[in-house]
Formats: sequence, C-alpha cells, structure tokens
Amino acid sequence: MLLTNDELSQAWSVFTQKLEDRKNHSAVTNFKMAKLNIVNNDSIEIVTENNIQQKFIEQERALLIEHLQHHFGNKALSYNVIIVETEASSQPIDKPLNTKEQYLKIIEEYPLVKELKDRLRLELDY
Repeated sequence: MLLTNDELSQAWSVFTQKLEDRKNHSAVTNFKMAKLNIVNNDSIEIVTENNIQQKFIEQERALLIEHLQHHFGNKALSYNVIIVETEASSQPIDKPLNTKEQYLKIIEEYPLVKELKDRLRLELDY
C-alpha cells in the first residue's frame, strides 16, 4: 500500500482505536494530539508538543511500528518522534498572587477599600 497522508491518518486512527479498546486513555489522548508528516516512503515524523506526549508514543513503539509496517506492507518503514513546542505550551503559567499583590489588585479595582483601611488605621501583614 502506498504511503499517503490519508492512508497514514487512517492507520493512525486504527491504532488509536486499538489503544482505546485496551482502555489506555492517556495514550489515546496523546496519540490524538500528535501530528504526522511523511518524510519519504520509508520514514514518518511524529510531531508532539512536549516530552510527555513523546514518552506515551515511545511506550507503544513496538506495537505501533509493527502496526504501521503491516498496514503499509513495508518492513523498512520507521518513524521518529520530534518535539516542537508551540507558543501556547511555552508561555509561562500565571502564578498565584501573594497577599500583597492581591491587596494591590483589589485597591486598584476598588479604591474605597484603601480609604477604609486608612480610616480604620489598619496595618496589613504581607
């Protein structure tokens, strides 16, 4: 069978379904997130967003390569997993605000809170 994007997607879906049948839901999620590229008739690139996705795919290496080789009738078929971080995955996650930052945010939005604190002569422990 000829290695085309459509056939590769179909073979990938069949393998993902096998994982689902084995109740390997974590792997299924990571397989569905991966992107596939054909390098040549004997090589495929599997592009993931992080090393966790890569590890889930690598755990299934033996079964996956056997499935792909059987599907395409090509014993020379191989694949490489490549990590390409997307901008969304490389952006820093917002850290929680400390108490001082929370207070500053509140008084920025509600200036009367600061006025009340001053009138009552409250001291804040940051």
